[in-house]
Amino acid sequence: MLKYKYNYFFKKKEKMRKLKYNLKSLLAEKGMMLQELAEKTGIHPVSLSKIANYHAQSIKFEYIELICNALDCEVTDLFDLEKKRLNDFEDLKIA
Repeated sequence: MLKYKYNYFFKKKEKMRKLKYNLKSLLAEKGMMLQELAEKTGIHPVSLSKIANYHAQSIKFEYIELICNALDCEVTDLFDLEKKRLNDFEDLKIA
């Protein structure tokens, strides 16, 4: 399912970029298992698994804070925006 935002200035639909969670890579970098993170944060392992595997519909701010404190990382380390790509040279202008 594609999500779009409407740009009123140009009157066209633009594809929104997805937010990516870096929880799995941060855990690997720290040499920590999901169960260990669950014990450190008090967050249920199923909830952490849903976040790590992109099945979470939302994440509580409290969880973000607990995860960042346990992994000793910044919020910006935990999330990334999908890079924007040109689709069919849509935004490419040749002079």
